[in-house]
Amino acid sequence: MNYFYLLNIYVMYLNIIIMTSKISYFLEYFKYLKNPIQCLLFKFGLKKTVVIKFKNHAQELELSDTKSIDTLMILIRQPHSEYFDKVCTDDNIITFKYGINIYNPRFYPLNSIFWEYYDDYYPDFNVDYKNRNIIDIGANAGDSALFFASCGSKVWGFEPVKEYFEMANKNIQLNSDLKDNIKIFNYGVSYKKGKLNIGSMDSVSDYIQDNDSYEVDILSMDDILNHVEPDLLKMDCEGCEFEIIENCDLSMFNELIFEYHSEIVGRDHKSLVDKLESQGFKIEFFSVFGKDLKDLGFIHAYK
Repeated sequence: MNYFYLLNIYVMYLNIIIMTSKISYFLEYFKYLKNPIQCLLFKFGLKKTVVIKFKNHAQELELSDTKSIDTLMILIRQPHSEYFDKVCTDDNIITFKYGINIYNPRFYPLNSIFWEYYDDYYPDFNVDYKNRNIIDIGANAGDSALFFASCGSKVWGFEPVKEYFEMANKNIQLNSDLKDNIKIFNYGVSYKKGKLNIGSMDSVSDYIQDNDSYEVDILSMDDILNHVEPDLLKMDCEGCEFEIIENCDLSMFNELIFEYHSEIVGRDHKSLVDKLESQGFKIEFFSVFGKDLKDLGFIHAYK
């Protein structure tokens, strides 16, 4: 067998893959931008500045840092790219159109998340978030806490995954006008104290490494309510809503907003409805991503 010949074939194959990838990258400029030629000239240092013009919305961005355009081309592939306003690659910061600064936008599709808060799901709840005390269980990268704070709320956020928690802290510190109204804690929440093994959480497997199997403390709802006046409870905790609602008296809250995950935990969401109705709440359902309500959905519980 001619191993040299096989090696040449392998190298040629790799070169084809690399060339195809580069062609695909350049084609994206033509796919997403109205002025791709000017943007490519800027990318290769042949223009000092460029005004980016998008095909999918009227907003324009002026760039002077050539590294910013790479981050921008990653963002533009995400849904609802009209939500970002400025790109600062030196600090890896994106400013969204609501004035909220976010660190490391490649972490997950934050554009879609801001669309969810400001223009789609959360406005449908018809909730006034001004001057509210909000307990945010499943604070993730701080996006929900920043949204609530931007609406005039005080927020106590709880996020057990250290990667999310650390990013939430960075994001909150980037927003000097909001950070004093947000406190975030690296804890899980349930109906009783305990420990949570992060490596066992299927819902975060895309964002943690295989060796990131560690334990965090779980607080009980009573622990939290000893320090926070109950008003509005928000939960997006990939199944922990069942343990909390089925085992806690939440009647002291005025409202609850939460995403239930029946398909993850294999339990009927009707148990949540029955428990909340028994505590004096009225229930509204909202679908998520077109999913069947028996599997996944939002519930707004109010009095």
